[in-house]
Amino acid sequence: MTTSSQTLLTNVRLFIGDGNEVIPDGTVWVDGDEIRWSGPSVDLRGAPDGATRIDCGGRFVMPGLVESHAHLFYGGASKPGDNDLNSPAEEAFLTAIENAALMLRMGFTSACGFGSLHRLDVALRNAVNADRVPGPRLL
Repeated sequence: MTTSSQTLLTNVRLFIGDGNEVIPDGTVWVDGDEIRWSGPSVDLRGAPDGATRIDCGGRFVMPGLVESHAHLFYGGASKPGDNDLNSPAEEAFLTAIENAALMLRMGFTSACGFGSLHRLDVALRNAVNADRVPGPRLL
């Protein structure tokens, strides 16, 4: 196993999400772009000695949020008729790209879309999956 893609985030206040407990001294082991392990620092086993270690200074770490009903193509609508139903497809798509990036910056790592005109939601999902635009995983 190469250690160049191995990173240990140490000294984190870790919320795992399976209850209300926050682990006061946690570690997150990142292997490439996947989390391999997270938990109390004292329980960490098997991490490579050459892994990059980042002391997070007690910062709070939690799993990504999930939006279970998203309409990424709506932007600034004051009433239902102002959303993507009355926007050209190209403008609606640009709004969706902006909203997807905003969701990701706000901590949402997954979202379930509920359709759009012209199957733009499928094109957006494919663009996110291909790393062409930033955004959460889209279903």
